[in-house]
Amino acid sequence: MNTTYLSQYLAPLGYETILAGGALDDGDQSSIPEAKRRGVEVVELGSMRRSLGPVADLLAVWQIIRLIRKFRPSVVHTHTAKAGAIGRFAAWLCRVPVVVHTFHGHVFEGYFTPRVSRMFQRVERVLAGMSDRIIAISPSQLTDLSSRFKIARPEKFACIPLGFELDQFKNCGEHLGELRAEFGLGAEVVLVGLIGRLVPIKNHRLLLEAIARLDVTAEVRFFIVGDGHIRRELEQKATDLGIADRVIFTGARYDTARIYADLDIVALTSINEGTPVTLIEAMAAGKSIVTTDVGGIRDILPKGYGAVVPSGDVAAFAEALARFIDDEGARASAVNASQADIARFEVDRLAGDVDRLYRSLLNLEPR
Repeated sequence: MNTTYLSQYLAPLGYETILAGGALDDGDQSSIPEAKRRGVEVVELGSMRRSLGPVADLLAVWQIIRLIRKFRPSVVHTHTAKAGAIGRFAAWLCRVPVVVHTFHGHVFEGYFTPRVSRMFQRVERVLAGMSDRIIAISPSQLTDLSSRFKIARPEKFACIPLGFELDQFKNCGEHLGELRAEFGLGAEVVLVGLIGRLVPIKNHRLLLEAIARLDVTAEVRFFIVGDGHIRRELEQKATDLGIADRVIFTGARYDTARIYADLDIVALTSINEGTPVTLIEAMAAGKSIVTTDVGGIRDILPKGYGAVVPSGDVAAFAEALARFIDDEGARASAVNASQADIARFEVDRLAGDVDRLYRSLLNLEPR
């Protein structure tokens, strides 16, 4: 949705955009209908997928070249690893004036073997040479990309946090009680939710193992919201751990504000993240957070907000969950983000930042 927001909110600033997207993997949620509803022009590239495929990938390059030749853009701005590689290569071949890429996360850690990860780093260094600017979405990510993985020199980067429409989450209290009523849960039950695709990098297994270790007095239910190719594996894991009666797999849901309204705690267990959208939404909704310490998470959470524990540490995650589950006061004190903290992630700020970057790269006068 971030690219949809960007396309929509750049239009009032004088930009004409086309949003090109690829085919979905199993369990992915398409944002194309919503983009079209918002008036964004969308081109669907059926040949472009996350998985590698030489024939399909070459076809995707050719489709993007044709699109560039027809549209003749001043800027090509790519997002995600696969689309970023194909899009930047096509833009370079077409000599587009300005090429920008945003790293929402990276595939250098937690996805592949060390050897494959090093190969992707080498590919990204080549692609960086085809880019006029690379956007990191947090200071930590910028440091990782420039200093740790050495994708490009620091001066080639810009740090622009993501931006979202957050009013629905700020006002989610109007849905209070609806999720509890749907699942027959009383107000006394503590609700914990993990929202995201059911894929290995999100490490839902850590949450399930932490639940099995919990020693709490409060009645609690855990919502795993989302879908993906490991759903059956996770459901079986919950059964094997003897916690299936406390874990609710909802599948893909599109009413996330309604879900946040009744959650007491939002959990995140990822092995690797850029800027996790679910934590920004949780902050806007005023929910306490228990998360693993990965990527740019410490960049987005105000000091003292929720609990941040080492990645992969089941015992620490279980301990943090137990503290918030049994102590309503701890949950309340953990939610101390000011409106200024949330304002950092508003979509108007994102569009303004990107507009200033484009204008500087195109040698246009600032507004």
